[in-house]
Amino acid sequence: MQMFVTNYLDRITNPQHLRALVPYFITVLSSVNCRSGARKRIFNFLEKQAQKSEEAAIIIIEIMKRQSATMVTADKAIAIQIMLKIKKAYPHLQVPILVQDVIEERRKSIR
Repeated sequence: MQMFVTNYLDRITNPQHLRALVPYFITVLSSVNCRSGARKRIFNFLEKQAQKSEEAAIIIIEIMKRQSATMVTADKAIAIQIMLKIKKAYPHLQVPILVQDVIEERRKSIR
C-alpha cells in the first residue's frame, strides 16, 4: 500500500500538504527490513522538494533529523546527504551537522 501511495507524491506542490504527510513519511522511513522501494522513492521526493522552497526544506530537515539518528547506515547516509544539500541551498537554516574543513597534516617518518 505504501509503495502505491508513492506514485502520487509528485502531485504534492504545497508545503502544507507536505506537512500533513509527515506522519506517513516517518512511518515508511522508520520501517526496517521492508518497504525499501517506498523508502527510496520518499527520500528522492523529499530531496527534490527541499530544493523547491525554504518552507519545504524546514519540514524536511525535521524528518531527516529523525532519520539521521537511525541505526540503518544506508538511511543515515542518505538523510545526512539531504541535510547537506539543504544547508548548501539555504545556508541560514539550522541543520544538526557541523561541516568543518579538513586540514591535511603529514607526519615525518621516524628512522
